Amino acid sequence: MTVDDFVAKYNGQPVDFDRAYGNQCWDLVAQYSHEVVGLQGGAWEVMPTGANGGAIEVFTIFKDPLGTYYTKIANSPDPNNLPVKGDIVIWNWGTYGHIGLCLGATQSSITIFEQNSPVGSYAHITANKQWAGCVGWIRPKVNVAPTPLAVPVITKPVTQGNNTMFNTLAEVSNAYIFLRGKAGTNEEMQAWIGKPIVSFFTVGLGEANAYRAERDNLRQQLVGVQQALSNELARPPKEVVKEVQKLVEVIKEVPAPIDEKVVIGNMLNRVIIILKNIFIKKG
Repeated sequence: MTVDDFVAKYNGQPVDFDRAYGNQCWDLVAQYSHEVVGLQGGAWEVMPTGANGGAIEVFTIFKDPLGTYYTKIANSPDPNNLPVKGDIVIWNWGTYGHIGLCLGATQSSITIFEQNSPVGSYAHITANKQWAGCVGWIRPKVNVAPTPLAVPVITKPVTQGNNTMFNTLAEVSNAYIFLRGKAGTNEEMQAWIGKPIVSFFTVGLGEANAYRAERDNLRQQLVGVQQALSNELARPPKEVVKEVQKLVEVIKEVPAPIDEKVVIGNMLNRVIIILKNIFIKKG
């Protein structure tokens, strides 16, 4: 989670991290310390204070484990010494002080995400927060406000005659992805820099046709497998075949004087019973 994510999640909400005294200013930065900076545990592990329990003690005492996760920076007259987005800023106002999350700062004021200032207020953004009484800030050692990715600059393609040329590896890579579904090797792609795009697809036509032929062959194989499976399913169950084979062997062993009609009738009855049992099991 980033600073912006945190602000979007809690803006306008009452945050009571320790479930003790309502939505104090300290609760908001404790929640931030836990969710964004990554400290784990309860109040004393996430944003510890001293015996007074005031926000000012986050800075004046700077109790462990804060030193593991934050760098303590004192306020000073140096115009270049300013908190940055994601720093936790502390003031020495009143008995307990005040604390909030910096969203930006200039020499004249701070933009801060805070609560309980004025008393009882939910989490909100305050622009132009005064510097008076600011003792300093603590800065996370992890990157909580990543720099947005730079938008790539797209240059006009170089042309030669009526042919548009490949200018970058990214352009060649996209062409290979279009052709193969994946980028080419570095050696392959380097070889196309400065060469006409139309030539790439002319050369690649044979490779594309080979892929299509392979695809069609695989489709035919699939059709064959499906047909074989259909034929196999249409055949009598192997259990039936085995049982009928057993009956044939029994018939061969019947003595000649026995009435063949009676024997065959009994055999057929056994076949019917066996088939019923098999299909009942399958159902």
